[in-house]
Amino acid sequence: MKNDIFTVQATFEEGDDNESVANVRTFLDRLGYIAPTPAAEMVVRSQFDSSLTEAVRKYQRFHGLQVTGTIDEETRRVMETPRCGVADLVNGQEVQPAAGAGYVASGGRWPNMNLTYKFVGGTTDLPGEAERDIVRRALNAWAAVTSLMFTEVTGASSVEVDPTVVWP
Repeated sequence: MKNDIFTVQATFEEGDDNESVANVRTFLDRLGYIAPTPAAEMVVRSQFDSSLTEAVRKYQRFHGLQVTGTIDEETRRVMETPRCGVADLVNGQEVQPAAGAGYVASGGRWPNMNLTYKFVGGTTDLPGEAERDIVRRALNAWAAVTSLMFTEVTGASSVEVDPTVVWP
């Protein structure tokens, strides 16, 4: 998910009122940092109010940033980093994986950064190497923005499976 949040270059704090503040509110709301409010409460979406200050503090805490409640350069940099669209918080709590899930939506780390993969079979929906090329491009995109390294193994080579990772 690309984050085109900021329309102006600046830091933001309580009392500011502009389009970027409205974008920050939408971003933090989508990721679970803003508690739902009764429909009767009028929220000026472009105004940096106390509820947005608290949401920014939660975001900063979650991402290990200095907790100021303002959008400083470091907070802005993290907000602009491409990420998936999965919420960090649900009802104010960190998202936890479903029982037995082989992934973590947030807050976890892979035990090994060097991952191997192998193609076994495939689809007849795509011609030639198209399916494999798509997967390789996707893994290269992940490698470019994470500490993960992906190595394709072929033939009789086996893929190393970490017994500590639970796969569905």
